[in-house]
Amino acid sequence: MSDLDYAPPVYWWLAEYAGGEALPQFDPESGCENPYASVDQRRLVGFGWYPFTAEFSERIYHKTGIITTPSSNSIHRVEVLPGERLRASRRNTVHVYTYYRCEVCGCEWQLGVKEPRVGLPVSEEVYEEQIPQGDKMIRWVNAVCPGCGYHDVNEIGREAKRIRAYMGMKRETEYLLGTDSVPTQIIREDGSIGER
Repeated sequence: MSDLDYAPPVYWWLAEYAGGEALPQFDPESGCENPYASVDQRRLVGFGWYPFTAEFSERIYHKTGIITTPSSNSIHRVEVLPGERLRASRRNTVHVYTYYRCEVCGCEWQLGVKEPRVGLPVSEEVYEEQIPQGDKMIRWVNAVCPGCGYHDVNEIGREAKRIRAYMGMKRETEYLLGTDSVPTQIIREDGSIGER
C-alpha cells in the first residue's frame, strides 16, 4: 500500500479545440499541471484520457513532484459536437475493509461477500459460539482459516485466539468520459470499461 495521501493518476486529459489547438493537463515540456477549470467547454471538439508513458511520468515527477503511474492502457477519447456538454471527471474512492490472518499458517483472507475485493481468497466458513461476558452470553462469529482449516472455536480468551481481524484500505480511481450523445463510460485504472 502506498504512503501517499492520493492515488497516483493513471491517465491525463487532453482538451482539443478547433484549428488544431489543444490544452493538456500536464504541459509536455515543463510538466506543470493545468487546472481542469481552464478547459474552454464552448470551444471543445474532442477530449481524451491518455495513459502516462514512463518518460512522461518521470518528467512530471522531476518538474513538479507529482507521482503518476505509467501504463500500456488504451487511449479513451470522444468527439464533442457543437453545443454538447462534456462529461469528464476523475473519481477517487477509498474502501475500508476487514481481513483475517491465521497465526498458525500465515494465510490472509476476507470473510463473506460484502467486502471490497483486494486479491485475497474469500471464505464463507464460520462457526458461531456463545462467549460469557459478565452475567450474559454474547454471540461470536469465528472465522475458519481457508489455508489450514484452523478455527478458534474452543478458545474463550481473546489472547488465546490465533485468527485475528485487521483493517485494510483499498483506493480506486475511475475516469469518467462521455458527452450528451455518447453514453458516459467508466474507465478503471487497469483500462477496463464499465457503463454508468
